[in-house]
Amino acid sequence: IPLSIQSHGGPKQAYQLGRALVPLADQGFLTIASGNLTHNLRDYQRATLDGGRTPAYVREFADWLAAQTTAGNLPALLDYRRQAPAGAQAHPSEEHLLPFHVALGAGGENARTTRFHAGIDDCVIAMDAYAFEQGEPQ
Repeated sequence: IPLSIQSHGGPKQAYQLGRALVPLADQGFLTIASGNLTHNLRDYQRATLDGGRTPAYVREFADWLAAQTTAGNLPALLDYRRQAPAGAQAHPSEEHLLPFHVALGAGGENARTTRFHAGIDDCVIAMDAYAFEQGEPQ
């Protein structure tokens, strides 16, 4: 079932949308959310001109997100633009990170979180992948 996200609602609304999907897991549904952990195309142009170097904030932001997710620090994850290193630079607009918040919410209150891929495409697009499964945290 495709689902559109209203980007003007921000991370809290996206998380609440995910929480509303929790009962579907009990019915055998799998929630898949697709986005990017960083998405600044202006920095892509700069990185290309700089010989293809990845700006440091890209991995710093992705690693911060991983640490907060592992720690279960929901307030920080929802307020990433102010609390994360280069949060606003990593996402000049939020629509590419909001699917992460939906998936986080869909995992349920005691989700087991697994970061099963960490990688960067095109110098500036962190493509880390997470699984949020219902149950007790590991």
